[in-house]
Amino acid sequence: KNISTRSNEKPWMTSEVREKLKTRNNAYKSGDFLALKTARADLNRAIRLANRTYGQKVGEFFKDSKNTRRMWQGIKVIADYKPIPLGCDNDISILNDLNKYFRRFEEPSNISGIKSVPLIDE
Repeated sequence: KNISTRSNEKPWMTSEVREKLKTRNNAYKSGDFLALKTARADLNRAIRLANRTYGQKVGEFFKDSKNTRRMWQGIKVIADYKPIPLGCDNDISILNDLNKYFRRFEEPSNISGIKSVPLIDE
C-alpha cells in the first residue's frame, strides 16, 4: 500500500511518525485493545519528539541575530513560503494579436462619421 504525502502535511511529519501511525491504525482495525493502547502511546511520543526536533531545527535559524539572511530563511520556513514560479511563454502569437488589436486605434479610419438627425412626426 502506497502512502501519498499531501501539501498540507505538518512539517514535522517524519517517516517514523508515519510508521507509528500505520501501526496504530492496524491495531485499531484488529480490535486488540492492548496493542492499540501501546501503539497510541508510541505515536504520541513520536509526534512530541518529531515536533521538538523540528522546533530546534527552526530555532537554529534565529541563533545569530546579526545574520538577517538566515533569519529570513527561518521566517520563510515557518510561514511555508514558496515563491510563485515566473513562467515565460515564448509564444509570440499572443503579442502579435495584442499589437494588431491596439494598432487599429492609430490607423486612420476610412469610415466617415454619420450624423443622425432625429425625425419629428407632424
